[in-house]
Amino acid sequence: MATVNSILKKSDNGRFLFHAFLGEQFNVDDPKKCRCLNRFYSDTKADVIFFEGKGGRWRFHDHGDSSFSGDVFEYAKWHFDLHDDSDFPELLKQCDALLKKYLNGEGSKFKDFKPIRTKAKAVERKKREFSIEKIAFTNEGLAFWEQSGVTKDVLTEHRVCQINGFSETDEYGEVKVVDLKDSDVCFAYQFPGFVKLYFPMRKEYRYQFLGCIFRTK
Repeated sequence: MATVNSILKKSDNGRFLFHAFLGEQFNVDDPKKCRCLNRFYSDTKADVIFFEGKGGRWRFHDHGDSSFSGDVFEYAKWHFDLHDDSDFPELLKQCDALLKKYLNGEGSKFKDFKPIRTKAKAVERKKREFSIEKIAFTNEGLAFWEQSGVTKDVLTEHRVCQINGFSETDEYGEVKVVDLKDSDVCFAYQFPGFVKLYFPMRKEYRYQFLGCIFRTK
C-alpha cells in the first residue's frame, strides 16, 4: 500500500514525481533552475519555482498566485483533480502508479514522455488585493531604527510605515484579516504594486511580501 513516506523515499523527496508530472519543463538535475507556467489556469508568465523545504522535501510556489504552493502532493491534487481529503488514498495510489512508470523507464527522462492531462479546468482569476493597517510609529519601533541612526523623517521619506495588521482579498472575493500582536512589531516598505513587510523582532520568517495591488487605511 502506498504511503506518503514510501512515495517520498522512492521519488527523492518528490523530485522524480515532479519530473513525471511536468516532463521536459522540469529540470530534474537542478530543479532550482526551473521556472515554468502554471498549467492549471490561464497563466502568461513562467513564475512557478521549485525549492527544497524542511527535511529536504521538494516544494513548488507560484509567484503569480501563491494559492498554488506546497509539496508534490499538493501539486498532485491539481494534476489528478483530487482535492478533497477523502480523495487522499486515491491520490497516493495515482502518484505511486505514475512513479512506478517513471522508475521503469516510461517517464520523463525520455523526451517522448507527456504528462497526464489534468481534469482541472482553467479558471479566470481576479488579481489579489491587500490592505495594510497603518499606525503611528511607536516608541519601540522608533527605538529599533535609532540603533542604526535612522530617524522618523528618513523612514517617511523612503515610504516606510509601521502597521498593526493587514488583510487580503483573494481572487474569489473572500477576505482574510491578520491582526498583529503588540509585541509583533512590523514595518511596511511601500512599493508600486506591492508591499514588503519586515518583522525585526522575530527570530525567523522576518520578511513577507504582499501584492499585486494594495490599499492603505
